[in-house]
Amino acid sequence: MEQFSHKLATMFYDANIISSDAVDNYTYAIESLIVKVIGWGVLLSVAFASGWFKELFCYLVFFSAVRAYGGGVHCKSLIRCLLISILSLFLPIMLYRYTHDFPAICQGGGDTINNV
Repeated sequence: MEQFSHKLATMFYDANIISSDAVDNYTYAIESLIVKVIGWGVLLSVAFASGWFKELFCYLVFFSAVRAYGGGVHCKSLIRCLLISILSLFLPIMLYRYTHDFPAICQGGGDTINNV
């Protein structure tokens, strides 16, 4: 990915679109853009395929605010980053999906335990 980004930035330089000083900055920016597009593409594809688009959207609204203040995890590989992103988004959604069907568990035991 870094090679592709550098090649594209070099093409911009060869076409006199950017200066030689800006090649490294553009390489980084292009690579970041590609990673973001791939990440969002994977997340949205999984959300549409699983039927969890509404839950993903709601979770992302709140998660984005937390991540903006708390920082994030930085991985050494794109694959690991995508896997952690998918798990961090879909595990809470899966937990919600499965626990809201069992209100007795979510409410501290339900009627049978409270009436004993």
